[in-house]
Amino acid sequence: MSTTYPSVEFANLAANASGQPVAAYVNDTARGRKMRYLIANYTIPATGGAVPISGDIINLGTLPKGAIVDPQKSHVWNELVHTALNFDIGDDGVTADAARYASNLDCKAANAQVAFSSGTIPAALKTPYQTLLKTTVSATLHGTVTLNAAASQVRFCIAYWVLG
Repeated sequence: MSTTYPSVEFANLAANASGQPVAAYVNDTARGRKMRYLIANYTIPATGGAVPISGDIINLGTLPKGAIVDPQKSHVWNELVHTALNFDIGDDGVTADAARYASNLDCKAANAQVAFSSGTIPAALKTPYQTLLKTTVSATLHGTVTLNAAASQVRFCIAYWVLG
């Protein structure tokens, strides 16, 4: 059975009455849309603690209704070298898909920025998916997970477009 962990931002968002994600904005007035970034940090505990295993889920944050994730601008960054650390990135939308935005991202290298589009090409890259309601985005540990003995910071950056 998998375990679900909150990112720092997801935990803070749950405690925040406004329910608004931490975001930066880039305007695309020609198309009437703005790019926003959901940033989520998660610390993988040192070996011996509650270390995540394959199938475990990290809730990253929420996307508003109408968001379109851009897999080419979205990425994962990892602090330390791991023997095996792969993620699927997806959501719990109307039709939940644990790998909607990225599949099998290899994030074992230290200080590497891994674009969502560098794993198995997600359908969202070919046919952008627009969220139909407020949606929780999550990262699922994929395949064998072999971690560094020290605690390690992982940062997820989800770039998405919204109208208005």
